Amino acid sequence: EPVTLSIRPERVRLNGSSESCRNRFSGRVAEFIYLGDHVRVRLEVCGMSNFFVKQPIAELDTALAVGDVVPIGWQVEHVRALDPLLDSH
Repeated sequence: EPVTLSIRPERVRLNGSSESCRNRFSGRVAEFIYLGDHVRVRLEVCGMSNFFVKQPIAELDTALAVGDVVPIGWQVEHVRALDPLLDSH
């Protein structure tokens, strides 16, 4: 059966910090949204253009630019499976 997976943006790791993650993918940087002490990085991942990563400014790789392809990852325990039939969108 189909499921929708959900993960909080602060649980996703970028670049080198993704190496220890069990779930790893690559994403293309589409946008940086600076919000005080953190930045939201919008990525294109697995055909989706609205995948967000929340990262403290102090941990952001300053060489990262729009268009770069970067490794991302997260731990299994941080993902939630949702029933897509209950999604009202």
